[in-house]
Amino acid sequence: MTVEDQQLIRRARAGLSRVIEPRDAIGHMLISALGPAVSWEIVSTGRRLSAEEGLALTQAVQRAPEAVGGTMSSAAQRWKARAAVVDIDADRRALEDVGGWLCVPEDDDWPAQLDQLGLQVPVALWGRGRRTGLRRWPQDAVAIVGSRDVTSYGRSITFDLAGALAARGRT
Repeated sequence: MTVEDQQLIRRARAGLSRVIEPRDAIGHMLISALGPAVSWEIVSTGRRLSAEEGLALTQAVQRAPEAVGGTMSSAAQRWKARAAVVDIDADRRALEDVGGWLCVPEDDDWPAQLDQLGLQVPVALWGRGRRTGLRRWPQDAVAIVGSRDVTSYGRSITFDLAGALAARGRT
């Protein structure tokens, strides 16, 4: 894989992670069937799937029909508003400003255990601190999971909890 391909995949996964929710089975099947770059193109532009892409997605859905709720059309409507406000370059700059990193499944240090989540595997991991901690996962890892529409109380508790865990060496 070329450096340009790697950069394209990172950008696509960064954008997709801002649009596709963890429980969005159609979004995850789209990524699985067509790859992150083509999926981001479809999600961000709203273009229709080609016949070949539609067939690949249909075959993915047929392998796990019980996991899918809704249709591609309803999913595209859901993604449209979110994708319209995604600015991958601004996100990258903000991440760099706080000393953060983005880890994608194509990276060598991606925690392979996450792949056991199937259709709920994260599109990407955004983090701060020592990225080397990913290699130790899951022995001393903790996940704090919440809503994108966080309350001020939830944000406060999350920062307190995450800070205390990080101070004790937890990933």
